[in-house]
Amino acid sequence: MKGGSIETAFAVLGYPEKKMQFGDRTVYYWSSNAIGPYGVQYEATVQIAASKSGIIQDFDFNGTNGSLAAYDQKMQAYLRRIKNGATPAHR
Repeated sequence: MKGGSIETAFAVLGYPEKKMQFGDRTVYYWSSNAIGPYGVQYEATVQIAASKSGIIQDFDFNGTNGSLAAYDQKMQAYLRRIKNGATPAHR
C-alpha cells in the first residue's frame, strides 16, 4: 500500500480507531485484542502514516502471527482482487 491512497487502507482494513497528527503527516492506528487458549492474550497494532494529500508514506505493525491474522486475511483478499484485475477499492 505504500505510495497508495489512505482511502485504500480504509477500504481494506476498515476505519482506524484513532489518528494523530505529526507535522505534515497523519498516523492512523488500528488494533485488535483476543484471548486464545489457556488465557493467552494476543494483541496487534497497525500504524499507517499518510501525507496531507492522503498518500501512504510509511507503515508499521506489531503483534504475533495469531494476533495479526485478521489483518493478514484482509490484505491477502485485497491482493487477490488486485491480481485478478480489480482496481483498488475506495470508500
